[in-house]
Amino acid sequence: MGHFEQVPVANEAKLAATSRLVREAVGVPPVARWRHRGDPVVLAESYLLPSRSKVVLPRFEIPIIGIQLDGYKVTFAKDTQRDDTEVFPYSTPNRCVLIPPDTVSYWTPGPGNVTLSGIYVVGRGEESIRRLIGSSRKPVMLRDTILVALARQMLGLAANRRQGVEEYGARLVDYLVAHLDWLSRTPPPKRPVRNTTYDAVMSMILSLIEDNIEQPLTIKRLAAKAGMSPALFRKRFADTTGMPVHSYVLKERIERACELIDECNLPLAAIAAQCGFSSQSHMTRVFRRELGVTPAERRRTEIHASSRD
Repeated sequence: MGHFEQVPVANEAKLAATSRLVREAVGVPPVARWRHRGDPVVLAESYLLPSRSKVVLPRFEIPIIGIQLDGYKVTFAKDTQRDDTEVFPYSTPNRCVLIPPDTVSYWTPGPGNVTLSGIYVVGRGEESIRRLIGSSRKPVMLRDTILVALARQMLGLAANRRQGVEEYGARLVDYLVAHLDWLSRTPPPKRPVRNTTYDAVMSMILSLIEDNIEQPLTIKRLAAKAGMSPALFRKRFADTTGMPVHSYVLKERIERACELIDECNLPLAAIAAQCGFSSQSHMTRVFRRELGVTPAERRRTEIHASSRD
């Protein structure tokens, strides 16, 4: 009997230590905080931070799920013995960042106040998060609307005083554990390619483009990452995707911008910067040429459609 009593105590201690480290790193108290005791022990926290408030999250004993990052750019130490860092992209709506244990991450926000939210899980479900991270020593980006919705529901319980909140919260935790297990055991859909031969190098390049869409993505830089000459890279890329490099990158920028316009209220200038356009006017010209509408017109249409639902 004593053995089973010790497990929740140890889990509570891990969770308390993680929360304390996050609060010390952020420097402000959470605006919302919800906790579930039992197995697993779960804590959801949300912090409202002023513009340009860079946060350094230290190494943790457990993996962390970062949710609704509102335009944070994440960098991480590639080597724990060195100071160099590698850029991780701005988040977009419905994306989460899984932070591996023993990884220092640096969070730099865009303009305006931003929200940094997280879920810490100790016990059931923790192994699923570790499987999702795998052997990666850097944050892992995960697109999942259900995790975002669960985080919102948990944080919404923080100030809820209605009867049955604890029972509902326990069901949310069971759903979280089941969903994490499903995510960790179901391979993500592969990006479709034109040719029938799987090209590991081009797959890496496509992921690099998606994860760094806000940065300049020149053929010279991408070819260097692929270990090819620019001429060979152009041919290999076209054979794989069925389109030139510039067209593919532009398509990715447009798709990312459409996600942000449809799903959040970031200023259009900020969206243009996060999607790699040189300016808001540049994004407007591209939208008008490729989609037949401007970003502002698309946003008005989306708002009108949402108001009717």
